[in-house]
Amino acid sequence: MVRSFASYLQTLDPTTEVPPTDLLPFRSRRAVPYLYSDEDIAALTLAAQTLSSPLRVLTYKTLIPLLAVTGMRVGEAIRLDRSDLDFERGLLTVRLSKFGKSRELPLHVSSLDALHAYLRCRDRLHPGLKAPSLFISMAGTRLLYCNVHGTFLRLVRRAGLKPRSKACRPRLHDYADVFVMPTWQLIRMRTSRERSA
Repeated sequence: MVRSFASYLQTLDPTTEVPPTDLLPFRSRRAVPYLYSDEDIAALTLAAQTLSSPLRVLTYKTLIPLLAVTGMRVGEAIRLDRSDLDFERGLLTVRLSKFGKSRELPLHVSSLDALHAYLRCRDRLHPGLKAPSLFISMAGTRLLYCNVHGTFLRLVRRAGLKPRSKACRPRLHDYADVFVMPTWQLIRMRTSRERSA
């Protein structure tokens, strides 16, 4: 930015010095997505069984696979209300997400069964719950991002997941890439088949 501004000033005043391009080393701060395998997701789900309370075990054993199969961001998942889940139509509505848009996610029967089991057990552990949220804390309130993130890091350690490089570490936000990559690869395979036909 400074170089661009200095270059502009140099057109007005030729004595203006423009810093050289190699003055500061360029460092990319963008993390490389950690693509979770089915085994990684299973290990995280298994690690959730070591959590301190039955409700936390139940919540993370449901939340982690749901993130993996839907590609939702964690913020979207913890903002879900129970009314966003439509068992009859097999849809999950994500409201006012990125750029204020909403979308419907179709769920497989196995995901619907897991969510139904979660709600049944959750309601048994917290009878008379008034909170509208789908996923709840031990206090019966909506999950907080900072708590979900901290729990996820503990589960990563217990599951034995290791960084693949300095820029590629297991992160909570990388679940969307687990969902997007196979979809993208499927589209690419279909396109190449159509071209060859």
